[in-house]
Amino acid sequence: MNWHIVTSSKGGVGKTLVSTMLLMSSCERRCNNEHCVLAIDLNGMNADLRRMVASGRAGFGDNQLSSSDGQFHFEAVLDRHYIIGWPKNAFKMFTPETFFNTLLQIHHQGKKEIEEKFQCTISTVIIDTNYHFCNLFPESILEQETGNNEILDLFNTTDENFFIWFIWVYRQLSNLFSFYDAQDSQNSQSAYHVDARAVLDGGINIDQMRQMNSLGSPFVHVFSPNSVGHVSDNKLITLLTGQENPLKQLAELEKVQSSRFAHFITRIRDAKNKVGPRNFNEETTNQYFVRILNQYVSIVNDKLTGCPKNVIPVLFEKELLGYTESENSELVDKIVRFPVYDSFKKAYNALIS
Repeated sequence: MNWHIVTSSKGGVGKTLVSTMLLMSSCERRCNNEHCVLAIDLNGMNADLRRMVASGRAGFGDNQLSSSDGQFHFEAVLDRHYIIGWPKNAFKMFTPETFFNTLLQIHHQGKKEIEEKFQCTISTVIIDTNYHFCNLFPESILEQETGNNEILDLFNTTDENFFIWFIWVYRQLSNLFSFYDAQDSQNSQSAYHVDARAVLDGGINIDQMRQMNSLGSPFVHVFSPNSVGHVSDNKLITLLTGQENPLKQLAELEKVQSSRFAHFITRIRDAKNKVGPRNFNEETTNQYFVRILNQYVSIVNDKLTGCPKNVIPVLFEKELLGYTESENSELVDKIVRFPVYDSFKKAYNALIS
């Protein structure tokens, strides 16, 4: 079974859009009409995914289910071949332990309950979160040995295919660049360097855990228009729609073997070093980030003759600006008709093929 965990602690970078396109793409890849996709919205009071894809019907009809542990409510939209779930307590904050327990509950019991209720087979689980991956997979968890930790044993198996989707923003990469450039980064006391080391070590440790069984990196590195900057900026819109648009260039490159977390960081850092320092008098942070991404396109195309299949760009679509504020019940149908969805679906298919 495929598990997709969508992460990023920054709001407004495209988690809901990525989760929605993941849901639609996964539904299209079903083996047959009996297969369904389970999507769980853990965004609490900002449950935009739930609002967009659930029917909104109240009550507990044939398409409704409460989990036996009383924690989650599910609604089946079987004509679209998916089931959407959300916590009954919208204010609940998830710790790594409660998040992992949720995964285990889905795997051990929840999946069975849902399949029996709705007479379907769940082939894919999508979990939309508002957490950084370091919140969900902290060092204290990763340091435990497999064989003693049930969730890590589940994560480190060929039977369950896990993907951690992480939407990058420039500030997170900038912290990593600064961390590497520090004269003595190993012992740096800067708060930003401490954060950067946690990100780097966390990503590498997760990769190494999966590598024990010769499994590929679970990370999917996402660049979206909103992760580059505020797309209400006309200058940024021009950069993301013109000939030098790095997101479109990445989307058009041939997909090649997935990149390990450390290799991804090395290449994006090489791109920054080739670009050089930002010209503070002539360019914004967003414009500088676009230059770095353009250099990254050149590096991966030169060294790998293509884009790693776990590096996924989300194209800019002007009509989707502010889409989460829409009350349009046909919004999902609208999204799947845009070029951004076609591009995403192609990248998604390459990722899980």
